[in-house]
Amino acid sequence: TARLRLEDVAGSSCIATLRAAIAEGELAGLLPEELAFVEAALRREEQREAARAALRDAVGKPEVQLLRKALQEGRFLGLSDEELAEAEAALRVQERKAAAQKALQRAIRDQDIEAMRASLVEGEAAGLPAEELRAAEVALGIEERRAAVRRVLEGALSSRKLPEMVAAIEEARSVGLSDEEVAHAGAVLCEEVRKGMARTGLEEAASSRDMAGLQAALSAARAAGIAEEDLADAEAVLQEERRKVAARCGLEDAAATREIDALRAAIEEARVAGLMAEELTAACTVLAEEERRAAARLSLEAAVGARGIEALVGAIEEATAAGVPADELARATDVLCEVQQKARARAALQSAQRLREIPGLKEALEEAAAAGLSAEELADPRALLADLERKAAARAQLEEARGGRGILALRSAIEAARAAGLPSEELSAARALLLEEERKAAARKRLKAAESARGVAELRVAIKKARGVGIPSEELAAAEAILADEEQKVAARSSLEEAVASREPAALRAAVIQARGACLAPEEFAAAQEALCEEEKKADARSRLVEAMAFRGVASLEAAVRDGRKVGLAAPELAPAEAVLLEEQRKESARWGLEEAVASRAVYQLREALSEAREASLQPEELVAAETVLAEEERKSAARLSVAFAVGCRVLDDLRAAVEEGRAAGLADEELADAEKALQEEERKVAARRSLEDAVARRGIPSLKVAIEEGKAAGLPEEELRSAEAVLEEEEDKAAALEKRRGVMRQELEHAALIRDVAAMEAAIKEATEMGLKARELTMCKKALNEEWQKRAARAVAEKALQSRTPADLKMALARGKAAGLEAHELFQVESLLEST
Repeated sequence: TARLRLEDVAGSSCIATLRAAIAEGELAGLLPEELAFVEAALRREEQREAARAALRDAVGKPEVQLLRKALQEGRFLGLSDEELAEAEAALRVQERKAAAQKALQRAIRDQDIEAMRASLVEGEAAGLPAEELRAAEVALGIEERRAAVRRVLEGALSSRKLPEMVAAIEEARSVGLSDEEVAHAGAVLCEEVRKGMARTGLEEAASSRDMAGLQAALSAARAAGIAEEDLADAEAVLQEERRKVAARCGLEDAAATREIDALRAAIEEARVAGLMAEELTAACTVLAEEERRAAARLSLEAAVGARGIEALVGAIEEATAAGVPADELARATDVLCEVQQKARARAALQSAQRLREIPGLKEALEEAAAAGLSAEELADPRALLADLERKAAARAQLEEARGGRGILALRSAIEAARAAGLPSEELSAARALLLEEERKAAARKRLKAAESARGVAELRVAIKKARGVGIPSEELAAAEAILADEEQKVAARSSLEEAVASREPAALRAAVIQARGACLAPEEFAAAQEALCEEEKKADARSRLVEAMAFRGVASLEAAVRDGRKVGLAAPELAPAEAVLLEEQRKESARWGLEEAVASRAVYQLREALSEAREASLQPEELVAAETVLAEEERKSAARLSVAFAVGCRVLDDLRAAVEEGRAAGLADEELADAEKALQEEERKVAARRSLEDAVARRGIPSLKVAIEEGKAAGLPEEELRSAEAVLEEEEDKAAALEKRRGVMRQELEHAALIRDVAAMEAAIKEATEMGLKARELTMCKKALNEEWQKRAARAVAEKALQSRTPADLKMALARGKAAGLEAHELFQVESLLEST
């Protein structure tokens, strides 16, 4: 039934019927080759339907290329002439519009008035949009206005009247005539303005009496062609100012040299030249300073001769205040320092004698000698210093002897102190210390004898006597240590005898340790060591047997049994360990079998090894590795079958599942290579189809191009790419048309900026912004618009200033006009009125 249905609908042009027949065939299980001819018919009808939709879409759009492409596609797919007629008529209309647009743009570019008029007529007939015709009409109006302005400018140049020239030039600039077209009129106008400005500058310079300004104004006036007799007054003012400049230079030179005679002469010359009193102030100040310095130098010489402290101090202060250089003050300062140093030295020496302190007295004597005091003045202080030093040395010797506590040193220090004349109360402590040290010396001698004899009773008596006389504990340490050693040896010998009798390892070990600690001779505890060694070996062997049985390692069990026999353990003590050893040897063999099977990863070997291990009673966790490997190998076998089947079918989900299962099962990369390659190809096709759908939905040219390239690279059939290519061509035509409209808009912006018409510039900027032109493309027009607004504002300020006639308003208007770039003739009235006020 499904096959008959397919034969019936094979010649149908109904897409729904064809799709239903194919779906019925697929459900009936027909082979792909049986469905192929109906699927081909379905694709053909779908392409024709897409072509009809493209024609309908293109008819409503102005893009010629889109119409042509849609017609070409329709003819290729065999659409009827009736289906193509509407699109062909629309194509003819669009081609006429395109020709009219080109003619209109060429006429605007060439600035040909007659051609623009003819192109406007043709454009209206061809049905061009109103905005395109409006731009051409604006350009035509601009060119007609420029022609009229050129005629007015020629008339103004012939009359050479300043107001007419100013108006004509302003009109020429406002309509956008080039600088070359208004160059001659601008030059004549500038020449007249330049002469007026030169006269104004000359008057201002003469009023200000600025030499540089006068010279510049005279040069500018001569350059502007003003007669020499009109410059005489300015020349006289210039000569007068030059004499004043020379007088000022003389004052500066005299002030720099600071010579009294030169200063007096320069001040006199400046008064004759008519300089103001404040200009003489600096030179007069310098003259007064120099006269004061001369008087200060005389006072300084007199004070140095007298060598009085007060006179020297006063003269130096006066000279310093008068600004006398430091090198001229040096001799007076040195004399003052010398006199003051001697006075300070005498006072310090007297103070040190009263205090009777050795360091202070020594320092005062050194300062006095350095200050140059005579030997007679130093004799008594030096004798006092010698007596104080002898007593200090005796006291130091006493202190040193008391600190060292030496008997001989104490006796010598006491004798020296008596000779130096120290009082008895300063010697009492040293004498008591000497008696104490003599008693300690006797006690130390007895202690040494007891240490040599090493008798316990003698040592105890000697230590007691030494403590009684106050000998420090550290000096008793050696005797006490000897006493402790002897007592420890007695106790150690007793412990050794008891331990050897008991043969207890702990007692033997403790007795040997005690004997070593007491430093007994080795032969005294040799028997105890031998008994301890034998008992420790047996205990160690028993311990190793227990540990080996607990651990159940074959090697450790064999070693423990062997060591037990060696040290002489009885057979009943070895029997349990030997039984465990036999059991563990069988388990060890089973483990080796498991390891070999895991290493080979052979399924049959793994199964046999697991059976043997279970019979040997291995723990379940010891079987885990082999069981895991067995499961992995069985899973890999199943995964290989799935991969081979999926590669043959090339179904995306089956491929993805097979590759994932293969990776999870641990198949090698080379085993998965074919499946991964097939999966990547199918995934790439799916991704390419998705990218095509997204790009067609978004209708972005870059994304469409990328999606088509990706589709081709992924191997998608041509019929899957055709719809995206059609959308791309349509969007490119739209972009070209938009760019064409933007080109016209750029010309309107340029014309508006050129003629500097505020209304035209505002309208052009608004329309260009709505059309999506970039900000940098609007910069020139916005700049021109801003300049025109500034000029308008500056002209309004100038008119207001001309009405108020106040200097502040006039200055502000002049500055505002210059900043806004107004022409010189526009500011001429403001400048003239400002100069007159």
